[in-house]
Amino acid sequence: MEPTEFTFRIDAFTPDTLPMARLAEYLAALAKLLGHQEHTHFVRVEPGSARLVHKVDAVDVPKVESRLQGIRMGDAPKDAIAARQALEDLLANDNA
Repeated sequence: MEPTEFTFRIDAFTPDTLPMARLAEYLAALAKLLGHQEHTHFVRVEPGSARLVHKVDAVDVPKVESRLQGIRMGDAPKDAIAARQALEDLLANDNA
């Protein structure tokens, strides 16, 4: 089984306008949201809106997908819910 890529889009920035420090904040919150940080890797920022592409090693893809589903349904672990809120706060502060 191959690693799976996921994308998180930030429509308030492009790769050319996204400050490096802000990128670090988004990546830190995204890593907490996904969990399984030892198997989640930053890949690139894609053109257009800033699209943070990251991959999850095959061993943890089912766990990450389950965690994301839990976040959508509102029954995820507290740290995942807190990470979602942190991402929402970053997006709101950036008018995204």
